[in-house]
Amino acid sequence: MIGLRPRDWACRHIEDDAKLEKAIKLDIGGLCTQITSSHHEIIAHCVDRYRDFLADKPPDLELVLAFEEGVDLAEFLGAPCETFQEFTQRDLAKKPANDAWARPAPPLPGPPKTSSSTIEERLESRPHISHLGSRTLFQRRDFAGWIDVEARRGRNVLKKNMESFAVESFLRICYSFLAVEHNGLLLHSAGVIRNGNGYIFPGISGTGKSTIASLATEREVVLSDEMVVVRKAGEGHLVYSTPFYGTNESADSNNNAPLNAAFLPVKDDKTYIKETKPSQALSKLLASVLFFGQKPSLNQRLMDISAEIVAQIPFYELHFQRDTSFWECIDERVEDSIT
Repeated sequence: MIGLRPRDWACRHIEDDAKLEKAIKLDIGGLCTQITSSHHEIIAHCVDRYRDFLADKPPDLELVLAFEEGVDLAEFLGAPCETFQEFTQRDLAKKPANDAWARPAPPLPGPPKTSSSTIEERLESRPHISHLGSRTLFQRRDFAGWIDVEARRGRNVLKKNMESFAVESFLRICYSFLAVEHNGLLLHSAGVIRNGNGYIFPGISGTGKSTIASLATEREVVLSDEMVVVRKAGEGHLVYSTPFYGTNESADSNNNAPLNAAFLPVKDDKTYIKETKPSQALSKLLASVLFFGQKPSLNQRLMDISAEIVAQIPFYELHFQRDTSFWECIDERVEDSIT
């Protein structure tokens, strides 16, 4: 529709007849996913939650989402129900009230307002993975579905009142596969643009990603405090913002920048930077990749992408205190590397 912004276009769609399927498109890491559903709540949630990443461009992956109550599971997913036992054999409504999984998800928009450890447990809880032909099947307590990256399609069934976690987790899974298919990685990493340069701060939980992002000044644009996409672009790489943030709700726009360097955060009582050996850099980078693939060909492709990033991008250990002094250290290190 000419003259409509992506958000206006999406909202216009969900105001139509509730019985019709509606679709929105998300652009994350330069890759577009179309989400289609006949359930108004799912589309409304996605419009609110991912409002800064709405787009209108040809999709790289088409997903169909539905609530468990609204579909025949076997027919919708094209597989016998017993294939999804992890999902079907857990009746959340009968769980005790003190079971966090049994409670309805908090209000939208945005991720649930609860402790960061609870958010991480629920979003990062590893799904059970299996294969059916070219499809990779995923199931967890709150969702069951599959993606076929070669066919550029996927389907997912959600537990109602848990869609905020289920949609987020499934999208993270999908983009982990999409990124590898398009010469990139979805990384557990803070991402920042400073002076036009893109920097990543990869690491597992607790290493300081969110702290780094929270110490951004007016000179930095925070891409995310939790996950970024890094993809090859020409002779170099770009780092992209994602809506997959942690505790800071940091990404308020869809940005990217040339990736200049990677800093492995280390909390310390003093601030300094030291070079990292390529073998250590590769090990740390691989530990930060979000990926659920089990096929040898995909795993080899992930290894090749990671090795190329380490070969082209300088990696450093960033020892830092809880203040902003490390930004000047980064500037000095970058200037030294140029000269």
